[in-house]
Amino acid sequence: MISKIRITSTSPDGITSVSAPPTSTAINSRTPSIEEWELRDSRLAGIIFQNIKDPRSIGVTEFMTSHEMWTRLTSEFDTSSAAAQALAKERIQQFCYSPGVPFEEYFRQLETL
Repeated sequence: MISKIRITSTSPDGITSVSAPPTSTAINSRTPSIEEWELRDSRLAGIIFQNIKDPRSIGVTEFMTSHEMWTRLTSEFDTSSAAAQALAKERIQQFCYSPGVPFEEYFRQLETL
């Protein structure tokens, strides 16, 4: 016979409350429970945090949510301003092929612009 698990907690003033465990949702669910959302967010935040060389130098801490980290990263490194786009376009237009350079090297140099 399988019995249901109940979670009980007692507050400092002696009040005991009983609650059912959170129900789990599918791994690919677009509507996870709050507990699962927090778990997923903390996993993603950990992945982001571990892949930044010096997170504190750009104001990212391990206590931020993944959304806060991503917002901070995009505000620091996103260069989609009109001036940045114009500069990139100018660099690409001025880049010329030099005779004798292998095409692979030319395209590698072009990609680094």
